[in-house]
Amino acid sequence: DDCEGVHPDTIERYHGTHGREQTRCHGQTGAGHPDDEDTNSGDQLISQIEEDQEQNVRHAAVEVPGKKSPFVTQDDENLFFSTVEQIVVEGIIPEGYSLLPGEQDDEDAAMIEVLQFGRCGTKSIVVSLSDSVWEARATLWCQGLSALSLFETERYF
Repeated sequence: DDCEGVHPDTIERYHGTHGREQTRCHGQTGAGHPDDEDTNSGDQLISQIEEDQEQNVRHAAVEVPGKKSPFVTQDDENLFFSTVEQIVVEGIIPEGYSLLPGEQDDEDAAMIEVLQFGRCGTKSIVVSLSDSVWEARATLWCQGLSALSLFETERYF
C-alpha cells in the first residue's frame, strides 16, 4: 500500500474521492486544454506534497525505543511517578525548556499553526501554540521529562 502510514487527511487532499486536484502550469485555466494533457504528473504531485508538508517537519527523525519501560525496577518507576506528582503539585517549572519568562524569543512566543480545511483547503483557522491549553500540556510534559532526567535511563534511549 503506497499510503501506509500516511494521515487520512493527507490522502484525502491529494487522492480524494472527487478526483485528483489538478495543478496547472502558469497561464493555464483548463479551458482549451485537452483532458488527457498531463498537467499534474506524479513528479509534480510528489513535489507539491513535499513542499506542502515541509513546514510541518522541524526536526530529524527520532529513533523509537525498543523496550517497554526505561526504568530498571518497578521501584524506580514508582519513584518517578511520585516525583512528577510532587513537581506538579508544587507548581515547579523546570528551567531550560522555554517555559519560563525570558527563555522564549519572539519567534517562540508567536508560534502559530494554520490549519486548513474545507474543499481544497479553502478555509483556515489559526491556532496559537502558546495558548493556555497547549502551555499546560507543554509544562506537564517538561516536568515529566525533567524528572526522568534524574533516573538512569541512558541505556533505554
